[in-house]
Amino acid sequence: RASLLAVYATVLSVGFAIGGLLLSLLGAQGWIPWAAGACLFLLGSIPIGLLRGPGLVPPDRLEAGPSQVWKVGRLVPVAILAGLVFGAVETGVFSLFPVYAERLGFNVQTIGTFVMVGALGAIAFQIPAGKFADRFGRQTALNIISGLTLILSLMIILAGRNTVLLYPMLFTFVGCASAYYTLGLALMGERVPPTSMATGNAA
Repeated sequence: RASLLAVYATVLSVGFAIGGLLLSLLGAQGWIPWAAGACLFLLGSIPIGLLRGPGLVPPDRLEAGPSQVWKVGRLVPVAILAGLVFGAVETGVFSLFPVYAERLGFNVQTIGTFVMVGALGAIAFQIPAGKFADRFGRQTALNIISGLTLILSLMIILAGRNTVLLYPMLFTFVGCASAYYTLGLALMGERVPPTSMATGNAA
């Protein structure tokens, strides 16, 4: 389960990497970056428009309502917390780290490269983390990733403007932290029936 979810999370991370690459190549001035972003959204709409499959039956209110979200949250609080941490790290790296880097004096191209390097870490770490979790246990993998993420976040602060240290640290930090999402979903799958997985993901 963790290995399969890791593939999903890897594809998600590819999108973040493309955004960082565009920022690095196109900068943040003028209409060209906006046009590039619009083209990405247009490309993303094509598979949705072509999607064909069996008729989907919407869940009833009892399966997808607020009470079910609360119930899933009580069943797997660690998984929900892992999702919370992933969201905080994702926001921090892709929204707040560029501001932090700009205040350290880095230019837009370097900041875009930072974002891309972090996303590449997320791409590289997902599948190995999923396989490790399937072999040694999801909780064990989550504990190791938590320790590494904490240590690396402190080291990034201490690195300051040293790009020789920042690039590998960001790569590893985002790679480890992104696995929170994969492992959280895998943990949820152990305790939540398949029909409630979407509700758990929403929680």
